[in-house]
Order: sequence, then C-alpha cells, then structure tokens
Amino acid sequence: MMHMFKDYTMRWWQVSLLKISLAAFGLAIGATWPGAFEGWLLWIWLVFLLPAAYLSYVFYPEMWRRRK
Repeated sequence: MMHMFKDYTMRWWQVSLLKISLAAFGLAIGATWPGAFEGWLLWIWLVFLLPAAYLSYVFYPEMWRRRK
C-alpha cells in the first residue's frame, strides 16, 4: 500500500518551484475563467485569508524566537 501522507522534507528550491507552479496555475485559471468564479469570490478570499492568518499567527513568533 502506498503511504501518501508520510513526512517529507523539501529543500528551499523545491518549495520555490512548488510556489511558482501554483502561482502560475492560479494565474492561468484566473485569466481563462474569470466569470466562472465571480459568485464564489467571497469564499475564495476566505479560503485564502483564514489559513494565511493562522499560519502567520503560528509561524511569525517562531521566526522571531529563532533570531534571538
């Protein structure tokens, strides 16, 4: 059986490639179908903002502790 959810450590350049590819995918979808997501715009922003706020709350204090 395949273990899809095992831990994996990525290098910085692998994370950069992932982010660039996801940003390009988002731009392609937004440019191709802007009207398809018009009714969902509020929900899309919430799906982005809530996890972003949580991750900021969790990771920013950790980053400041590491600098000291």
